[in-house]
Amino acid sequence: MKIIKKLLLLSFSTFILACGKENPNKEEKNNSTTLENVELLIEFNYNTPDKFIVYYSTDLNEEIDGSKMIEKKVFGGNYMQKLNFNFPNGDLPKVIRLDVGKNQKAENIIIKNISIKYNNKIINGDDGLFIANWDCNKSIIFDEENLKYNIVPFEGKKDPVLISNVNLTEELLKLYK
Repeated sequence: MKIIKKLLLLSFSTFILACGKENPNKEEKNNSTTLENVELLIEFNYNTPDKFIVYYSTDLNEEIDGSKMIEKKVFGGNYMQKLNFNFPNGDLPKVIRLDVGKNQKAENIIIKNISIKYNNKIINGDDGLFIANWDCNKSIIFDEENLKYNIVPFEGKKDPVLISNVNLTEELLKLYK
């Protein structure tokens, strides 16, 4: 009986000591720098099943060449949808291209918001504020009267693209500080 009590006491003591020790792996994780992802959020109404693609460059002097991209499927429907594009950890995009569909049957898109978040800071593009930060190619034309973008063929093809302009680049640089 004494041996059982000693074993129980020894086991209990070991358990208490083990619980009091900090896990060395946990300490390493806390000391390492963790980067938060940059996130692009777009809210839109788009009736056509399609995919949206974000191309980007992390260097102001580097052209967007397609090597850095994020693709999301879009379900067509006459309702507001949201897509979140999460950039890879550590990638801080300086130039962004947003392709809003490849489907040649698409006729228009209503965009309510394009915002960018990083480290609890935001470049707010809600309720049309995004318009000052993005330029359109010739395949996407803003219809002020109906507050939507019409998607039209350019050189025989519909390829609607929004690309970040100087305003957004300046805002992104401030966001990353």
